Amino acid sequence: MNKIGAAVQVVFTLIGSLIIATVVYYSLSSPFNLIAAIAVLVLGLYLARFVYQLILQRGLLSAMTGDNASYELDNLQPSIGSGTYVLSASDFVGSFNDDSCNIPKAVSLAIWGDSLDRGLDQKHTIKNVELDENENILTIKFKGGSSCLVRNPGQVMFSPSFIKVLTAKEISWRTISVDEESNSYSYLDTGKNIATRSNTDWTPKQYQVGRGMDALYLQG
Repeated sequence: MNKIGAAVQVVFTLIGSLIIATVVYYSLSSPFNLIAAIAVLVLGLYLARFVYQLILQRGLLSAMTGDNASYELDNLQPSIGSGTYVLSASDFVGSFNDDSCNIPKAVSLAIWGDSLDRGLDQKHTIKNVELDENENILTIKFKGGSSCLVRNPGQVMFSPSFIKVLTAKEISWRTISVDEESNSYSYLDTGKNIATRSNTDWTPKQYQVGRGMDALYLQG
């Protein structure tokens, strides 16, 4: 579905670029009209590629709303009987440990929209969930050694198919490399954007993360 939506948006982008290039070509005198028209077409191709990658990365709806999206509106209180629940991080941990909540155990991850590589797009089986109440850090540990640390987690929304931590101050994704060294990828909500850092040479592209996304999304 995302590929179809991405292809449609690419077609619209290219058509728009072609129209603008045509107007520019007939509006300016030679040779500036040809140069300007080619520049518009090149920019259109670049923009079409960007839109395609963005939609594949975030999904059609999230890409269209972008950083201006409001997760508060996207995640309204679920209706009774919907199978979706919203709890505090503390209550969620308690429900998980009591095995009283129906949640997916094998999940892929998206951190403020970023779900590309570093194992995020692979399925991980949740081993256990902990909350350090003194530091206010929610830790989700997976089989195989990977873990996700969420500092100052907001409400947790979950259903049989997903788990969302709606807001957070910082999220760290930690993996074990083939040489058994720990790799850390940190995302910090500065209030204006999502700042990232890592003990590796990883650097995210700007379109991969956005404050308008759920802080942490675990997809079953």
